[in-house]
Amino acid sequence: MNDILVLLVGSSGSGKTAIAEYLRDYHNFRILPSYTTRPRRADSKDDHIYIEEKDVEFFFNTENVVAYNKYKGNHYFATEKQCDDSDVYVVDVEGLKQLRDQYNKKIILSFYVETSPDIRIQRMRLRGDTEKEIEERLNVDKKEFAEVEKECDFTINNDYALCIATQQILAIMDKVRHENDNA
Repeated sequence: MNDILVLLVGSSGSGKTAIAEYLRDYHNFRILPSYTTRPRRADSKDDHIYIEEKDVEFFFNTENVVAYNKYKGNHYFATEKQCDDSDVYVVDVEGLKQLRDQYNKKIILSFYVETSPDIRIQRMRLRGDTEKEIEERLNVDKKEFAEVEKECDFTINNDYALCIATQQILAIMDKVRHENDNA
């Protein structure tokens, strides 16, 4: 089991999921698929575990939920066991704060995935978001991520090739492990 849980935080279309999938596909990371009541997107793979509203209370009564948020009426959450069994988690700012407070079995390294607005818009269009949805996300993200860099341990840029962003993450992980081994 990995001793580090990588948290990827960023605005819509920043490439968080693509980075997580690259880490999975080329570096054997296990992605944490959070639970959600959100309807599945047309382009969705297995990025979430889709549940019904009636099932949310069951999880809160039977599992140790360590990160939770509600967005547009949909629940998003992760359990302690999921964190134990995963290496990378795409999470929002509120989830990041909660994980820091409620989960301590692994070293948590949080990365703000910074991406230019033009590239984010292009990516949202490619995944099938409407212009109205894109505008809404940009407005919400402007508020939600105004001070995100203060919350995250590191900032990486994802305007270029995925391998560049992932190499930055891997290098930081190696440095942190080395520092902990020598502590």
